[in-house]
Amino acid sequence: MARKKKQPENPFLLYLAYTAPHFPLHAPEADIAKYEQLYLQGWDKTRALRYEKMKKLGLIDSRYELTTKTSGIPDWEPTDNKATWARKMAVYAAMIDRMDQNIGKLIAELKKNGQYNNTLIVFISDNGGCAENVNRKLLNDSTKKIGERGSYEIYGEPWANVSNTPFKKYKHFMFEGGINTPCILQWPAGIAPKAGFTDGIGHVMDLLPTSLELAGGNPTGLPGQSLSYLWKGKNNTERTYCWEHEGNQAIRKGNWKLVKDLSDADWQLFDMKKDPTETNNLSSQYPETRNALLNEYLAWSKQMGVRPFKPSGKGE
Repeated sequence: MARKKKQPENPFLLYLAYTAPHFPLHAPEADIAKYEQLYLQGWDKTRALRYEKMKKLGLIDSRYELTTKTSGIPDWEPTDNKATWARKMAVYAAMIDRMDQNIGKLIAELKKNGQYNNTLIVFISDNGGCAENVNRKLLNDSTKKIGERGSYEIYGEPWANVSNTPFKKYKHFMFEGGINTPCILQWPAGIAPKAGFTDGIGHVMDLLPTSLELAGGNPTGLPGQSLSYLWKGKNNTERTYCWEHEGNQAIRKGNWKLVKDLSDADWQLFDMKKDPTETNNLSSQYPETRNALLNEYLAWSKQMGVRPFKPSGKGE
């Protein structure tokens, strides 16, 4: 697509969906070799260093408290099979490395055909780090190294916790570790670069209205809204988003977020402006806000036809 579309007057859309990084862990050995020694330092040190680096780079600020790891994650030092665990994270990193190499090829092609400056590039992930225990013993050839074709491995909760620094929880849950994903917007002709980050919020459903607006179309009537407010210096603090996934539920309205895991007894309320890593549950302090958000969520879930979820995977 990038090679063919050389006419600046004709807008084009390229949707490029990488399956990596994902289980099973597969990557070229040359890329894996770059990272094996690094991750022998373990998940505790890696997460602490990553948190400090994020602060230094301006990707987070002092509001982003580093959440504590769960009881299911052991300390690194007494952990057995350190080389095996390090290999898993090295393959995961190598998958990202190879994806990055290929995004570089795409950018080079856009520059070559003169489309780079006037192309909006949106880089986004579909969910947070995955801590699922995917058992695929029948698909895993034990004679193969982790990362080789024929192997079938996951990187596990300890490394998913590193991937989600500084947030808690993972893919599948509605806490920020499950739904807060990287989003990079680049458009040399339309977005002035600046350091740091914006804590404006958006959703994948906003990508279509954004694309239509930039292509000269009319996004009115779509469920999402254009993300152009993010680079036009406008506020959009009253957006409301609702989620439900296998019994895990949440609503965010402006700076307030109400969230509940399937296993939780009650809903938790967070002020995302002051507490973006969800460390301070304010439900008992602001019961009216909690109840108003819950009622709004219940109305949305009824409108959308959300059914009660059974752990077996079958709604009723």
